[in-house]
This record gives sequence, C-alpha cells and structure tokens, in this order.
Amino acid sequence: LHDWQALISCGGQIDEGALRHFVESHFDEPGGELDACQPSDFDPECGKFETINCPSYRQWAKELHRKWPTLCRKVSMHFQFVHI
Repeated sequence: LHDWQALISCGGQIDEGALRHFVESHFDEPGGELDACQPSDFDPECGKFETINCPSYRQWAKELHRKWPTLCRKVSMHFQFVHI
C-alpha cells in the first residue's frame, strides 16, 4: 500500500512508465494463480446421458460434458498459503 500511495502522491498525474513498473512489480501475469486440473470424479462416458430421448440434444449434452476437463482450474500451490 505504501508503494501505491507514493505513486499517486504526484499531484494527480501518474507517469505511464511508473505505473507500468508498479503493476509489473506488484502483480503476477493474468491466470498465473490458477492451474489446470482433472476433476477427480469426471467420467468421460457418463451413462446418464442415455436417458435423454432426443438424439441431437443427447449428443449436445455429451459434447458439453466433455469440455469440463478443459474448464477445470484449481488455485496454484504458490497462492494457497498467501495470507492477505
């Protein structure tokens, strides 16, 4: 917070280079706090979809279901023990 206060104490005008340096020094790259993961209970061939009567809807549901492994994220170990 001290660094931010120092940055904004310049009479309302913040130098672009100084702001860029502040952001690079105090923030990680976007998405760096999350890691891809495989859901432990994910079943790629879930049989429950066979109860869907409409073939096109059943196919759509299966395709949507297969996307879960690409969407799953967990908090990176680096960030799990950071206390604010």
